[in-house]
Amino acid sequence: MKLSKIEAAMSFTIAKGMVATKRRVKHYPAPMTAVKTIEAAARFGREEALNLENKSFVPLAHTNEARALVGIFLNDQYVKGKAKKLTKDIETPKQAAVLGAGIMGGGIAYQSAWKGVPVIMKDINDKSLNLGMTEAAKLLNKQLERGKIDGLKLAGVISTIHPTLDYAGFDRVDVVVEAVVENPKSQKSGTGGNRAESAPGNRAGLKYLHHPNW
Repeated sequence: MKLSKIEAAMSFTIAKGMVATKRRVKHYPAPMTAVKTIEAAARFGREEALNLENKSFVPLAHTNEARALVGIFLNDQYVKGKAKKLTKDIETPKQAAVLGAGIMGGGIAYQSAWKGVPVIMKDINDKSLNLGMTEAAKLLNKQLERGKIDGLKLAGVISTIHPTLDYAGFDRVDVVVEAVVENPKSQKSGTGGNRAESAPGNRAGLKYLHHPNW
């Protein structure tokens, strides 16, 4: 579909504006270069457009930003490879727990339950627990909408998340993830006693813990 000059000008102006408003845009020159290249290439045929694309791409590939992004990707793959080797013989936890509910705690509880690991979600008030369960249900409903699960599966997964105001059952927990609000008072109330009441071996103030088999 061809655009008139006015339509094209409006479309590319909006596109460039959307890119420009992104955070850290100065550290990622590729998006803006891509929009400008498409804008310029729209006036040409296939061959001329490909040549223009090459001229835009080559300088980008030699920027410090490109080298940094490649380095991040390679380092990430290296760490994943190392982690896979180190954890290949580790058993999947049979019971997990999250200290702190809310949106973050609910998301962590969902991830655990989704992978088949029952999880206790502990907080100091019902409001936070309700928010956590709502978040977990929301994430599961997205899976339902995508056709990845049915209603029966959704109900089964959500039933393995146990919201609680106390530490009952923490003696059977294999791993604890802390998701308490970044507030000293909340952290003191939300995590007090967990070191003594959780199973041996999980005694760490873990902010985010990703088990290799989850």
